[in-house]
Amino acid sequence: MNMKENLKKILAVLLCAALAAALAGCGGEKKAQAVNLFERLNDLKTTRTALELPQVNTPIGTFSDGKADPALFGVWKTADGKYTYTYAEDGTATATMADSEQTKAVPFTCLSRQGYNILVEELELMNYDAEGNETPGDKQLQYSTYLIDGDAMYTLSVEDISEDSSSYYGTLQCLFRADEAGSIDSALAAHPVDPASFFGEWEGEKGNIVIDENGLTLDGAVYALSVNDRHQLVAEKDGVSTTYTFGVGYSKTAPDEGEGEWNEKSAFALNYTGADEADKPNLLPCLTDWAAEYGWEAYLYSASFTRSEAV
Repeated sequence: MNMKENLKKILAVLLCAALAAALAGCGGEKKAQAVNLFERLNDLKTTRTALELPQVNTPIGTFSDGKADPALFGVWKTADGKYTYTYAEDGTATATMADSEQTKAVPFTCLSRQGYNILVEELELMNYDAEGNETPGDKQLQYSTYLIDGDAMYTLSVEDISEDSSSYYGTLQCLFRADEAGSIDSALAAHPVDPASFFGEWEGEKGNIVIDENGLTLDGAVYALSVNDRHQLVAEKDGVSTTYTFGVGYSKTAPDEGEGEWNEKSAFALNYTGADEADKPNLLPCLTDWAAEYGWEAYLYSASFTRSEAV
């Protein structure tokens, strides 16, 4: 075989390899991108004054530029399935809680301000008469920034701190679009949580923890840490594992003597509910036992942590 024929053969092989790679890229499934929850929170965090939004006692009809965002239309659920939110084309939002027949529908509209998408919902406050019965109260707006990424939606209340407040806590809410069968499995799989979201040194009331590439360290003991397909944290040590629900957010506390900047920190919470008194979580030393300490009927264990670096 001469040099010219060899060159043709080599070019043919390279062309086939390039074609195969191209086909694999077109036909292969896109790998799910893990989501850093605190980065999402940072993308959404802002204040009412920064967005130049009116006071919350403003009627929702005041917003001449408000309209229902079609990207919101449909049914959304929290990862644990406890809460379901439905946004309809007529500008009505409905919230339901699992195992409850109560449904609350409120009007909503959407705004765009300074690069943020803002969900505005008009809530009706409840008052109570002398006999303890609920009576309708004033209406009040709730502002939330939101970001929709495919079948996942992340929302955060727009910060609005009153003059007499000494603290504030904002919580990131993660919702997933339900399919025609009402399932959010595919949405959860497409938006896994990045364990690196929790990396850092965390301070808690009952004890401090460190989370890094090695896992979670508590009192010198290291627990393997992962996030399962239901978006729950799993801590495992010596073959024993506990699955926790969690929430992420940020906290702010007022400066001493009312002067200076507010102290802001990242925050996250862990929760576990046992089946009975003997069913205890493996991170017990840093958790509050609500049944033992406060006489709760449910066997709830929880902890709130703050990270020293600001959000």
